[in-house]
Amino acid sequence: MTDSTSHEAPAWARTSLLDGLPTALTEVIAQHIDQRAYRAGERVLAAGAPCEALYIVLEGAFVTDDTPARTLTASDSIGEVELLTGAPLESGLVAQTDGALYVLTRADFIAIGQHHPALTLSLVEGVLPRLSRRQVADILGVLRGMGLPIPNHILYSAQLSMVLREVFGELAPAIVNDLQNRLEWQVLETGETLFRQGESGTDMCIVVNGRLRVVYRDALGTLQTVGDLVTGETVGEFALLTDELRSATVYAVRETHVVRVTRAVFYELIERAPNTMLHITRSMVRRQQRVQSGTNNPRAACLNIAVIPLHQHPPASFVQALTSGLAKHGRTLLLESAVVAGWLSNLETSFESLLYVGEASWTPWTRRCLRQADRVYLLADATQSPELTRIERAIREQYPRLPVELVLLHHSTTDQPNGTADWLDRRDVRAHHHVRLGTPQHVHRLTRRMVGKSVGLVLSGGGARGLAHIGVIKALEEAGLELDLI
Repeated sequence: MTDSTSHEAPAWARTSLLDGLPTALTEVIAQHIDQRAYRAGERVLAAGAPCEALYIVLEGAFVTDDTPARTLTASDSIGEVELLTGAPLESGLVAQTDGALYVLTRADFIAIGQHHPALTLSLVEGVLPRLSRRQVADILGVLRGMGLPIPNHILYSAQLSMVLREVFGELAPAIVNDLQNRLEWQVLETGETLFRQGESGTDMCIVVNGRLRVVYRDALGTLQTVGDLVTGETVGEFALLTDELRSATVYAVRETHVVRVTRAVFYELIERAPNTMLHITRSMVRRQQRVQSGTNNPRAACLNIAVIPLHQHPPASFVQALTSGLAKHGRTLLLESAVVAGWLSNLETSFESLLYVGEASWTPWTRRCLRQADRVYLLADATQSPELTRIERAIREQYPRLPVELVLLHHSTTDQPNGTADWLDRRDVRAHHHVRLGTPQHVHRLTRRMVGKSVGLVLSGGGARGLAHIGVIKALEEAGLELDLI
């Protein structure tokens, strides 16, 4: 055991991984951390072996046996990522000279972390700048599994670390740290403009989470949509590099977090890591190819769908049917108020649809659903008064650019809907839908509309052909094809 009687913090406590821990916690760790001496040429760790401890160099030099090899000297560490995730060691370690390591075993780390979460969080914060997307996801999953509340600054740091590597390629940890300290965070509300067509461009932006839409007015003054940008994509780099005016307007489809990269920071980054220019150029070329070919951005495929009840929470059977219907078109996750909202944006890489079910009142969770939403469906009980509800007034005032559609839910015994005009006269909605509870075909039609896969049938001709059309429709229905529009 190391001596904890000195008033000066021990060397291991002054490393970047553990610096800043409370004194009381440092004293606890000091009772468990050991020193181990190694001779030159002696193997310390073997790649692929279970990770049993965190190792911090006290003195001497140690070299990894991965490619390219890394030399670790005083205060450098190894094993911290595997310690957090439980994964096997990615590289081995051999003593290059006589030296010594501080060793904190996995068992002691877990025992201390259960009573002192600051140790775990400090270690996580220290390793984030050099982790891959998979490793970050693994570590955050471990924290959630431990029931630890993840501070926002760690969440943002984790997201930004992943995004910076995605945009600029592999960067040295020191560069990632410098960038994180110099980039300007900006939170855009739904409908808020980031850039305007015709403005001068002195910076570029990176989407950390959310969704941006790029539009421009052509020579005839017609508004054209270029496409959407999501996590890990950039915008504004063309104007930054060429000194030309912004060629398009960019606004937030939903709440979106971006970081601004100034021209000075960008040029400095290129000097320190020249390969970053190659990554940026490739991104610009891919985006231009999509525009020219008219293809959609595959990264923006995940839809965030919010269903907001206007009167009471919809029946569980309806919510389940809606989730199952969406799942026919891709991986779908149902999110209700019990879900912690802090890491919602990162689910978009794993699912094609995220279904947010709000509450029937203006609660923080309902507002969160709206901020995350690409599309909003208002669920109304068709037997209630068609007057505007408080939620609708708030949506109209606070989220005027959200694309809203109305879903009228009817009792299972309803034969024909009526009174629809009274509902539509009071609302400005893009579309409306009738759904009879307990009728799967109605829910399936709604889900096809949600994901943009409605099925239409166009018929032409009259007289005898009209009779043939009836047979065609019947044959299609018997074959299991559900028609939404004729």
